[in-house]
Amino acid sequence: MKFSKDLFVNKQLELHVISTPIGNLQDITFRAVNTLKKLDLILVESKKYYIRLKNFYKLPDVKFFIYRESTHSRILVKILDFVYKTGKDVTKIGLISDAGTPLVADPGLKLIKELREKINYIKIIPIPGVSSVITAFSIYSNATSPRFLFMGFWPRRLYKGIKIIDKLKDYLVKYKITLIFFVPKHDLIKILEHLDILAQKYIKFNIKLLLGLAKELTKINENIFEGTPDSILKQLKNKKELLNGEFTLLLTLQI
Repeated sequence: MKFSKDLFVNKQLELHVISTPIGNLQDITFRAVNTLKKLDLILVESKKYYIRLKNFYKLPDVKFFIYRESTHSRILVKILDFVYKTGKDVTKIGLISDAGTPLVADPGLKLIKELREKINYIKIIPIPGVSSVITAFSIYSNATSPRFLFMGFWPRRLYKGIKIIDKLKDYLVKYKITLIFFVPKHDLIKILEHLDILAQKYIKFNIKLLLGLAKELTKINENIFEGTPDSILKQLKNKKELLNGEFTLLLTLQI
C-alpha cells in the first residue's frame, strides 16, 4: 500500500523522543518512565537494551520495532501501517536509542523528516535527559569557555579527524572551543598517537593540545583521564584493561 497524507486525515501521531540512561539505569526522569508506560508502540535501536530497561522499571508489554538506519525504509512502512490501522484518534509512539538521547549520533533524523511528510497531524515531543556529550563536558577541567562543538563519531579514516582539527585550529583557539568526539575503542590508541604527533607540531606555534577522555560514563568502570595525548597514552598502555568500553574524547587548544 502507498501511504499518502489523505489516508491519515483523521489520524494524529505523537512521536515521543525519549532520553534514556547512558549507563546507570537510575539516570532517567520520572517523565520518561511515565511516558514509556503510556505508549502504543516503541521504536528501539537495541532490543537487549530496551528489555533491560523494561524489566528494571517494570514497564508494560508494548509492541516494539527495531529501528536503525539500516532498517529505516522497512520500519517506516510498518509504522505507517500501524498508525493507519490503529483504532485510536491519537497514536503515541516512542523512540529510544541504545542509551542516551536519540538523534545525537543515533538514528532518528530521517524518521522524523519522513513522518512529517506523510502524516498531517504529527507532534514531536522531546523527553529530555542524559547525554554523554553534556555529561563529559560538565566535568572537563581543560575547557576555557562554555563553548563546545560536538563532531559525532571520529571519522573511519582516522587521519581525516586530524585534518578536521588542523583546519579548525585558529577558530578553536580564538573562540576557546572544545571539540567532542565519540571514539571506538579499537581505534583509540591510534587516534591518540595521531593526536600526539599533532600536539608536537603545535608546540612550535606555542599552542598546547590538551585532552579529556571519558570512559564508561556513569558505569561501574567509569574513568576520566585528562592531560596531553602522550600522558593519556602512557596510562592506557600500562593498563590495557582500560581500553574496554565506550569513550568520549574532548579536545582543547590553548595558548
